[in-house]
Amino acid sequence: MKNWIWALPAVLLVVGVSAFAYLSIPSAVTDVTLEDTTSQDINEVDDAPQVIGYVGCSNTWQTIEGYHAAGGDKFWPANKNYGGGTIAAWANTIDSGSKYWAAFDHFVALYPDTDTIWWQLCVRHEEANAPYADAEKLLEAIHDRVPDAMVYVSSLPEYPDAECGITETIGIERGDALVIELLEKNPELVAGPVLQPMTSDKTTFDNCHINDESRPLLGAELKVFFD
Repeated sequence: MKNWIWALPAVLLVVGVSAFAYLSIPSAVTDVTLEDTTSQDINEVDDAPQVIGYVGCSNTWQTIEGYHAAGGDKFWPANKNYGGGTIAAWANTIDSGSKYWAAFDHFVALYPDTDTIWWQLCVRHEEANAPYADAEKLLEAIHDRVPDAMVYVSSLPEYPDAECGITETIGIERGDALVIELLEKNPELVAGPVLQPMTSDKTTFDNCHINDESRPLLGAELKVFFD
């Protein structure tokens, strides 16, 4: 019993550190490869016509997870390497490499018939002045990798009753503005789905990420739009 009591503080410390790591999404990423990161299992090519790729952040892959749970089979599998994938994180690592591009490039190689990309713009509150040039740079990189793909662009849904501390309202508004500007300046782009608002009953304890129960709801909206 005494040994168990003395071990308890260490257990609590590990739990606390893990929780902090989950909440702390870095605004800048280091050079890593797909194998260096923790990701969801990536299925090998199967009979499903997985021809729709995606670019985005945590909420993006969680929506993709919900899409597959809702019966969709056209999108690439959900991949946790997209976590923290803001416009800046993607744009600033095109040349140096990152977990985002490692995952994206892996999927492009795995699914060479990809003909559509859904790009969800994610902006942290401290990046609320994200320049249009970063978005344009990211778009060019997408075109370089899948030159014939149709690109659909969306912003993150709004948080109407419990503000997300990662984006705050200013980050959502900046994403919305960039969508409008991208569509105006790039006629080849198509407006993507506008997903339902992220009310507090749909989010996890951080008021940002999509809880397990709500992922299929947003995924079903994605399925209606793309399938």
